Amino acid sequence: MSGSDPIPLNADLRALGGGGLAHSLGIEVVELSTTRVVATMPVDSRTLQPFGILHGGASVALAETVASVGAAANIDRETHAAVGLDPVSVSFGAVPAGSGQSSSQTVTLSSLDGDPGTLSATIVGGSGGGVTFSAGPVANGSVVVTMTAAKGAAAGDHQATLRISRGGAEVAHAAVYAFIK
Repeated sequence: MSGSDPIPLNADLRALGGGGLAHSLGIEVVELSTTRVVATMPVDSRTLQPFGILHGGASVALAETVASVGAAANIDRETHAAVGLDPVSVSFGAVPAGSGQSSSQTVTLSSLDGDPGTLSATIVGGSGGGVTFSAGPVANGSVVVTMTAAKGAAAGDHQATLRISRGGAEVAHAAVYAFIK
């Protein structure tokens, strides 16, 4: 089986993404291979903030579920375990429409193997609509991520992915998000 071949979603594998918090939030794994996991999560009363918008914690729970199921699909579960240790997201929260606001967050990076090597940070998949995300150079184990909302930026959700690479290979990533109200 190649890495992109689908893995049958038998009850055992479906259960990996369907218990606990994933079950409570209605997360369902609908596609699984060793290189791809697709899951759905309803946006309803279980996943909304009191203000009627998607809760950032629900988004992180979805990302953590997909990452854990993907990791489990790549190991021998008889002898190994795959767990998420510290899911990361960078949220700039709600930004007033038309404000032309810019905000920055510092993300601290650490390496489990003790060798950070030379890390680089990039932002991919920005949503446009007058909102941009950028990442500064990695320095002293940290990277500054900046969100800029132009005057007249489109209302709604704006997101992208912060990718951290070492030696050309991705070693970590995080969601970056802003809501223009």
